[in-house]
Amino acid sequence: MSRYALSLALCLCATSRLRAEVLAGPVDLRAGRDRKPVAHLENGVRVDAAVARGKWVTIGTFVVVDAGAMSGCCTLKAGQTLVGADGQRFGVTTDDIATEGPFTDQTTHKQMLYVSGEVPAKAVPIATSVEYAMAKILNDRTKKGTGPIARADLETHLKAFPYEPWFDEKEMTSMYIPDLPGPSGGRFFVFFYNDRLVAVMFYRRMPLTAAGPTKPTRLGMWMYVDKVSPEVKKQMEGYYFPIIAKAN
Repeated sequence: MSRYALSLALCLCATSRLRAEVLAGPVDLRAGRDRKPVAHLENGVRVDAAVARGKWVTIGTFVVVDAGAMSGCCTLKAGQTLVGADGQRFGVTTDDIATEGPFTDQTTHKQMLYVSGEVPAKAVPIATSVEYAMAKILNDRTKKGTGPIARADLETHLKAFPYEPWFDEKEMTSMYIPDLPGPSGGRFFVFFYNDRLVAVMFYRRMPLTAAGPTKPTRLGMWMYVDKVSPEVKKQMEGYYFPIIAKAN
């Protein structure tokens, strides 16, 4: 992959695994300027949410569809059960929903559809987000005074949230979570050096008890979460910062 193909990577790497919050339902999904109810969503389902604007927040999720569920190329019919690729039931459509049309999931080869709309902000508890989950890991380490976090120790976290591979170079590897709306950008990034977590990058709030050294970037705040040598910092920033600077 070209190291400067960032905008393409951010758009194409997202799959039907996109989900980063747990919905506090049941709640109606709404669409349009008048926020007309278009679906009824169940409690406890995984969705991904944008940053709340006032009392409302945009959420989205991927669902499995067949030809009979669609009207024309891009309208999901009312009365359709919404089910994710992993079989999770999200709810049911109560009205027609305009979408961008189905696509074939690269992993499951199922026909998928991205469904999005608005719900009340209170229906998306921020404490279920990836930022809060990572903050808890880092805060627990600070409290216990333990050492570096190995990648193997993060496997549960990495599997619980929709991380995708990002750019790798020799000892350096990274993963990210696509953002909403779209998905079109990066929401949260983790960076490893020799399979040890050394930095994260984010733009939403993280409730940290102690923050490491930070640097602002076009994609959010870069923060070191472990002590690294000046040589490693130079290597990490020399590789990743030019990629970040090219981000759209």
